[in-house]
Amino acid sequence: MVVIARVVPNWREFKVSQMNQDPASLGLPITPLSFPIPSVINFDVPQVTQNGCPQLSKPGESPELPLWNQSFLFQGRDGATNFSEDTALVLEYYPLTSMKAGESWTLSKPLGVSMLPLKSHLYHKMLAGKGLNGLRVEKLPITDTKLKTITGEAPTVDLSFQLLSSERPENFLTPNNSKVLPILHPQILDEKLSSNRESWSKATVSPRRNSSTSTCQAEEEEPRRPLMSHETEINNYRRAMETMAEDILLLRKQASVLKAENRLLRSHLTQEETEEEEDIADQTQTLGSMQQKLLLSELDMKKLKSKVQHLQNELIRKNDREKELLLWYQAQQPQAALLKRHQDKLRKVTALEETVRHQEKVIEKMERVLEDKLQERNAPPPNRLPGKPSGGENLPADQYTALLAENSRLRAELDKSHHQSAPNIQQQQALPDHLDDTSDKFNLLAKLERAQSRILSLERQLEDSARRWGREKQNLVTRLQEQELGLAHPSDSTVTDLPGQIPQPTPKTTGKPQNQTP
Repeated sequence: MVVIARVVPNWREFKVSQMNQDPASLGLPITPLSFPIPSVINFDVPQVTQNGCPQLSKPGESPELPLWNQSFLFQGRDGATNFSEDTALVLEYYPLTSMKAGESWTLSKPLGVSMLPLKSHLYHKMLAGKGLNGLRVEKLPITDTKLKTITGEAPTVDLSFQLLSSERPENFLTPNNSKVLPILHPQILDEKLSSNRESWSKATVSPRRNSSTSTCQAEEEEPRRPLMSHETEINNYRRAMETMAEDILLLRKQASVLKAENRLLRSHLTQEETEEEEDIADQTQTLGSMQQKLLLSELDMKKLKSKVQHLQNELIRKNDREKELLLWYQAQQPQAALLKRHQDKLRKVTALEETVRHQEKVIEKMERVLEDKLQERNAPPPNRLPGKPSGGENLPADQYTALLAENSRLRAELDKSHHQSAPNIQQQQALPDHLDDTSDKFNLLAKLERAQSRILSLERQLEDSARRWGREKQNLVTRLQEQELGLAHPSDSTVTDLPGQIPQPTPKTTGKPQNQTP
């Protein structure tokens, strides 16, 4: 036996089409086409049919007690709108022998039909559940059938259905997890199916009723048998049997209700136990994960503490180093200013040395001029004009000798001052860049002070020497010019320094050096 399942949007119209043997009710809609130019719209297959999309199951395992471990998937994006007053799940049962025949297989009248209304409260009941969002229906009656059970009762079928809210669900129904689904109460199921079952089997019950009435009429037409004496006793037994039957039916109904309630309670108990086990497992897993996170956080805390301690030590060392650098910088500030002053003084000394060297050159030229004059005085030229006096005749020899001695003395003093200033300059240039010891600092400061005092004394000596050399040079130039002009002065007379009244040299002395002031 196989099962064909479908969800029909209107079970009343489906019932009428099935009674009329409409091919559309069998899931084989026929669309007429107009040729030679059919419309393209006629080839479109509707996604939702009025009679639903049928799905075929696998054959049942046993003919005495068929069992279908088959899942049917009814896909739709309407959600709650699929559950309405007219929507129903229809199961049709067909024999397997007709499908195995060699001739072409066609669907005939089914062996029985089961119908479950899909109303809105079923949708809310499934959403209110936990876990799989499903329900379990037991003993759904099979109507419009001649099949009987071993005990002679009407056959029933058990099924489970699940509401999937995702295109990729994580859990599907299986024979094991479908047992924990909540069971639909039989009383609610009977109330739903009472009106539908009556309207569904109305067409099949009417011919049976006609046959029963004809049988009763035939029996009435038979001659009545004579009543026996024990007819009253039989009637009493009959009434007792009817009462007993009613009691038995009532007890059976109560027993079925109690069984359903027990089954429901057992399912609830099993569900609660499974939920408790799942909660305990989740709590254990959560506790383990929290302990692991706690250990990791403790390790991270230790690492951070060690890192903070290391950074604090580094900060302390850097602060100490910064203090040392600040102290060193503050100590170097006056030394840097002092060094700058010494460098300025060294530059001044260098400039004075340049001036002295320039004056030495001037003095050398003057010496050469004096020597030339002495040679001319000792050996007068033959082409001398008569009556014209010589430039060096009036200058005595002791005066020239005194000038030469003074020139030698000044040269010796200049050389001495030059040799004394050179080591001081080298000593100042050899100062270290970084002073590490306090005693060395004081020694160097004392040396700098001595060098500064020596430089000041040398500067004063150089200034005095430069002034004296300037005066002597001016006197010599004046005397030379007087000799060239023929002016005579006594040997013991002094020449005053009058720079504003220097006479102009004659064309004869154009190559001689001029007055150079320091």
